[in-house]
Amino acid sequence: VLWDNNAKKINEEDLHKQLKIIGGYTKKNDNFGLEIYCGNQTNIVIDEIKEELKDLGIKFTNINEISSEIEIVNVRGVITNLEPIREIQTKTGETVELQTFNLNDNTGKIRVTCWRNNVKKLINFSDNDYVQIINAKVKINENYPPDLIVTNSTVLIKTNKKPDEKLGFVSG
Repeated sequence: VLWDNNAKKINEEDLHKQLKIIGGYTKKNDNFGLEIYCGNQTNIVIDEIKEELKDLGIKFTNINEISSEIEIVNVRGVITNLEPIREIQTKTGETVELQTFNLNDNTGKIRVTCWRNNVKKLINFSDNDYVQIINAKVKINENYPPDLIVTNSTVLIKTNKKPDEKLGFVSG
């Protein structure tokens, strides 16, 4: 979130460039995700990517460890049963897009759901793709296993590495 002098600093020409934020601060947003706030005290440096981005040390949770005690999770695995996009009607009468798939790792399987604009995040994915899912919301269903919800702050990253291999963070 860019404020004050930083509000016009980044534009479409800066897509796929490296961004260094010095003096920003983070806070949770209403979708249980994190935001970085950049105000007058924040310095933003935009540069071409000159080297491979370093592993940011993201901690991934095994699917069998996901429970009601976890609100937001990072997981990785292979996509199976990627369903076609459907249009459904909500309780309020709104028509929205919905797409689901299963994510499997070497510990279990979990259903992942994308609603509304988040369906677009799956355009380049298909069955048997290896994926990292960063910042997904855990949904607990009474008498059923948990599900994952892809929110506006969720990042999906396709990777060539299998879930049991060491995975680093890839530019997305």
